[in-house]
Amino acid sequence: MYHPGKVLSVFKPEDPSIVSSDKTTQVMLSMWDDNLITVLASKNISGELREGDVVLVDYRPMSTTVPVPKMVVTKILRGGQAEKVWRTYEEKRKTFKSGGAIPLSLPGAPVRQPPQSYIG
Repeated sequence: MYHPGKVLSVFKPEDPSIVSSDKTTQVMLSMWDDNLITVLASKNISGELREGDVVLVDYRPMSTTVPVPKMVVTKILRGGQAEKVWRTYEEKRKTFKSGGAIPLSLPGAPVRQPPQSYIG
């Protein structure tokens, strides 16, 4: 599973205003579902990232035994493709906010508990 986000800031180790302990790049993102996150950028595309880019974040599990998402930017979308993807997710988000159904698979979706049965 991948989630789209918009790049707000890029944190590169060679930036003079950043002191880094390693050579990785992180990206602060405004996600399609209103979340704000900072994640690792894949080293293969980290030099190409710019503010305003629409990116895809890898939410697949790290392994079959660890159900924690990777949370790595793996694709940069630009031009018409970026606009189309962002618009599609934006429309879905508006549906959720207006009272439409929220799938349980969405991060941040409310947890729906079954009614408690009381024995008494």
